[in-house]
Amino acid sequence: MIFLLKLWYFLPAAVANAAPVFARHPFLKKRIGNAPLDFGKTLPYDKKRILGDGKTFLGTFLGLLFGTLAGALQGQPLLGLALSAGALLGDIVKSFFKRRAGLVRGKPVVLIDQLDFVFGAVLLSLPFGFFDWTIPEFLLLCLIVLPLHRLSGMFGYFIRIKREPW
Repeated sequence: MIFLLKLWYFLPAAVANAAPVFARHPFLKKRIGNAPLDFGKTLPYDKKRILGDGKTFLGTFLGLLFGTLAGALQGQPLLGLALSAGALLGDIVKSFFKRRAGLVRGKPVVLIDQLDFVFGAVLLSLPFGFFDWTIPEFLLLCLIVLPLHRLSGMFGYFIRIKREPW
């Protein structure tokens, strides 16, 4: 029962992870813009983009907004903010390392692409004392997230808000 409650309160991380794809909507892009977080800059030592075009200010804002709102609807806005920020940060850190490895945007990296937001959300929420995940609970969370992430990616691709089905 406690694990199910932890899953319920983890929902803002999943919402934050899914929300940035809506930044591609023409209405938002036209009226607000969608500048990349790295401003198109490269690192001097490898001349590769820091993050790439897939990580944007608007997408990050939407992830924080909707994840925090999900937490607020659960009566835990601070938890929603911490989980949202962690989920987005996990994805951003993964993108940084994908660029360093020379992987092009959109190319899947099995497990890492599905679990980056989980690691980020859990790590960032730990200092706030929100979760006391045991290792088996954390592993079970990861096992639950894997098929759900795949299904949500396929659904997003089907309704044409994602470029790839993963």
